[in-house]
Amino acid sequence: MMKWVGGVGGTVAGLASVIGIYAWVTGDEDAPWISKPDSAQVQQASAMAANRGVVRCIIADPTNEPLNVRVAPQAETIVIELPDGVQVWRTNAAPDARQNDWAQIALSEGAAPSGWVWAQYLDCEEAG
Repeated sequence: MMKWVGGVGGTVAGLASVIGIYAWVTGDEDAPWISKPDSAQVQQASAMAANRGVVRCIIADPTNEPLNVRVAPQAETIVIELPDGVQVWRTNAAPDARQNDWAQIALSEGAAPSGWVWAQYLDCEEAG
């Protein structure tokens, strides 16, 4: 017999995660059943981002959990999780409403940004 890990709530949360990943991979973000980030959050992050130049960083999350890459600072929508030790490129940085620092990252140098992470969990080489 199959057990529902996390009950119905866990199953619904898992389904929502799969749907979000499907939308991110396929680009089909106009479907009404897909949860979208608040457009104000995305616009605020873009407006507040201060381009500090592209800097190489390593994921260094002290919780030993994968680091959530989000569509915007403080957004609930997670686009990918990255384990410690992965090299990323910080392309922008911005504070959120609570003055926590967030970093926009790309998965390779010169690539389009992948999303936003809490900057405290990055170990970056600062430009000379």
